Amino acid sequence: MASLLANLNKFKEALIQYQKSYSIYKQNIPGNHKKIADCLFNIASCSLDLQQYDDSLRYYKQALELYKKFDQSKSSNIADTLNQIANILFLQNKTEEALNYYKESLEINRLIFDTKNSEKIAHTLNNLAIILKSKGKKKEALELFQESLNIKQATLPSTLHSQISIAKILNSMATIYASLGNLEEAFINFEKAYDILKENLIENICLTTQVLNSIEKFYRENGRLSEVETKYNEILNKFKILLPENDQNIIQVLNKIAILNKDQGKYEEALVRYQEVLKAYKVILPKNHPTIANLLNDIGNIYLNLGALEKALEKYSDSIEMKRNTLNPNNLSIAETLNNIGNIYASQGMFDLALEK
Repeated sequence: MASLLANLNKFKEALIQYQKSYSIYKQNIPGNHKKIADCLFNIASCSLDLQQYDDSLRYYKQALELYKKFDQSKSSNIADTLNQIANILFLQNKTEEALNYYKESLEINRLIFDTKNSEKIAHTLNNLAIILKSKGKKKEALELFQESLNIKQATLPSTLHSQISIAKILNSMATIYASLGNLEEAFINFEKAYDILKENLIENICLTTQVLNSIEKFYRENGRLSEVETKYNEILNKFKILLPENDQNIIQVLNKIAILNKDQGKYEEALVRYQEVLKAYKVILPKNHPTIANLLNDIGNIYLNLGALEKALEKYSDSIEMKRNTLNPNNLSIAETLNNIGNIYASQGMFDLALEK
């Protein structure tokens, strides 16, 4: 019953049933019996699913103690429990402790399984790599990511879950290569991650945008804005098919493209994209929302770059009116737009108006 409830994601109900089982086992069988250890493991797992991390950690450690008593050899039960303890410690930012548990789990799994064919080994390698990366041990992390990637690519079926797992590793490797100055490998791994994600987009919109942000940062630093723009346009076209009109993800990508256009001097294209964003925001946001006011200021900047001073002034004026209705009078955003208006007046020799602004 308890396992069925857990499989149905009814973790509270499952936890109650496991706790009842534990009480019965404690009364009727020896304290170091495997059934008691298994029950503690299941209680810990339900607690983890309920985000009761301290309780989960305590039960996993109790299960581990029992597994080590009656299972003298290195067992998968011990390895799995060590791995779960490490996962919780990692969630609690206790990375040094987590690292030790992951290493112990990995050592046991290497003895039990074929190193080249174990998903458990690949998973633990990946977690170890994440921690090492966070500690600045980039080369060590890169080696572990690569080993994990090799196992996953060689053994896992081509399911959505496995492909996304591979894309995450590729993205992590790309960021490490970039930080180490190995630009060629960084480009290769970013491209591989992107290619996987764009083909599995609907299930992984959040991850795709995260990877695109990483790609954009790296490509910007290396003067390859047009390539990033192409990727965002590809994703935009897919979003428009998959997502409802005015979805926040569509708006964010439109805004990214507008900024990329602007930064490449493609002001006419930037204007088109900004106007699309403005149209969407006017539908989903309240009137005079600060986001709309800031966007109007950005559109004013585009008109200014195009030499359309009157239109720029119009947008700046609309922006400042909204900002004065919603923001503190001393807000820096108000000062920025006032400065833009003043500059236009000054450029036209209207110094009195410029001083007023």
